[in-house]
Amino acid sequence: MHIGGIGIPLLPQTICPLMLAAIPETLQIWNALPKTGRSRSLAAERFVDFPSDPQDKEWRKRTSEAIRDGQTDSRKAKAWQTFVKSTGALELHATLQARLIVNMASGVFENGNLAIDRLSGIPYIPGSAVKGCARRFAIHALAEAPEDQKLALLQDIATVFGWGDQEWKSGRKRKKDGSEGEFYSDFEPACGTEWEACRSHFQKLPSQSSGQVAFLPAFPVDGDPGIDLDIVTGHHAKYYEGGLPVATDTEEPVPVIFPAVSAFKKPNFLFGLLPLHSQKHPLAEKAHTWLKQGLETFGIGAKTAAGYGWFKCLEQAEVEAHEAQAAVAASAFPTELVFQNAIIARLNKPQEYENLKKEIEKLQRPENAQWLEKLKTHLASSSGKDARKRLKDKEWFPKDWLPQP
Repeated sequence: MHIGGIGIPLLPQTICPLMLAAIPETLQIWNALPKTGRSRSLAAERFVDFPSDPQDKEWRKRTSEAIRDGQTDSRKAKAWQTFVKSTGALELHATLQARLIVNMASGVFENGNLAIDRLSGIPYIPGSAVKGCARRFAIHALAEAPEDQKLALLQDIATVFGWGDQEWKSGRKRKKDGSEGEFYSDFEPACGTEWEACRSHFQKLPSQSSGQVAFLPAFPVDGDPGIDLDIVTGHHAKYYEGGLPVATDTEEPVPVIFPAVSAFKKPNFLFGLLPLHSQKHPLAEKAHTWLKQGLETFGIGAKTAAGYGWFKCLEQAEVEAHEAQAAVAASAFPTELVFQNAIIARLNKPQEYENLKKEIEKLQRPENAQWLEKLKTHLASSSGKDARKRLKDKEWFPKDWLPQP
């Protein structure tokens, strides 16, 4: 069998018929890499450390550690932030308050997967999860709305998120035993006694429609927030496997390790909502409100009932303060004194020019633009006269930084 270009033979069914392992040559290359040099997404999707021995109880821990220690590239987070701003999307910044798990049940690593960007290794929240969070709160708001406001609110919800035929189907699904299950449409219980009136209105419209707001993926703006190893301990393994008729407290607990996005650094995630038509901007603002309230009321991702995936949304002033702090942290010159000692004090000291050359390279980075302007202002002043004469013949000094005649 070949997955992603890698030959992968099936392991013996005595271990697990679904387990896959990379061929020895590929594993040899993978294992030769330093832990911090491995791709985090490959560790989660292609090189899960499945056991070759049924008695191996540490394989989940090894896999989780490989995901935690994998390589990341913060440039993706910065580029994504620039992209979201370029689209004109409505922005929502929210700080993670507890560990986050998204996409846990998907992937090769059973009940241990995370949504990890394939190229950068940074954990993120897919747009589908963002949309689901906003829609969940919108349905909650519909259920709480007065009866005379339900139709208007339902119209907004349906327009923002879209609908299909099943949205207007009445009644409940049938379980295998013939009993009633969940409703076909979550609109029905939310509308209550107004359901038939609301349903009849939409039956005059096309049977399906796409939503008018795009929910973009959310990335942490400061790069990788880090991954923690978490644990859940099952106490009834034999019962769930069918070995015992009744769950008792006599079984040995079985700890299960899995990775989760860390909240230790209080990472700030950027959510973007893009109206697909300019006239739909007011609806995007409503979706923005639903998402904000959904993140703070219900959380997002898996195990929210256990306290995972909760966010605190930021006001504009808090966002600006965070961006200012990030700019200072990214700058090579966090204070005026550092800049003066590293640049200005060396301009008239040729013996310091090797060190000055390194600082000049730092000034060419975008995050140090304000300090570059300070240098240009100094060189254009009378105080910079001697420095101008010394620097004009230095090939490593950008000539366009000098005042032009």
